[in-house]
Amino acid sequence: MDVMRQYRDSASLIVKTLTLDQLEQLDLAIVTRDPPTYTACYKQFQLTDLGISFDVFYRYARKLRTNLRAAALAQYNVPDPDNSETLLPKLVCQRMVETLLTEKLSPRALLRLAESYRMTAQIEIQRRRLDIAEEMSIHRIATAAEPIPQLPAPQAQRAHVNPDDDSPVTTDPSTDLSPEPSP
Repeated sequence: MDVMRQYRDSASLIVKTLTLDQLEQLDLAIVTRDPPTYTACYKQFQLTDLGISFDVFYRYARKLRTNLRAAALAQYNVPDPDNSETLLPKLVCQRMVETLLTEKLSPRALLRLAESYRMTAQIEIQRRRLDIAEEMSIHRIATAAEPIPQLPAPQAQRAHVNPDDDSPVTTDPSTDLSPEPSP
């Protein structure tokens, strides 16, 4: 039960009135919803006899459940230490969820957190776009660096003897218009 102790409202009259064992049993009943309603839990623990009003109990129980719910949500938002760039948006989002779960919700605080989250999310989107653009340019460079397909090798040139001249002349067979020598 030491886990729930940190989520209690230490200034509550309930914490000051009940013994540690009674408080742990009450916390367990509130969290596990056994009995399922606040009224049934209030009656089961006979808090009226201890001088604790239902309003005090209700505020204590609701705050305990809210704090435990926020702690459970925080476990899902644990940032990945390997990817520290995404840390800020997750922290702002986590803070916004915690603000939404408080009893005294301040519209101004919520607006500031929503604006902060919007800005950090835009930065994250821009970072992802840059990563994608970089990957695309690397791919373009890699495909441009591939060897150009080779043209077929030209046909072998043949030696042609000019009958007027004793020196052999090498010509390209495709441009040679002279008749082939007969054997």
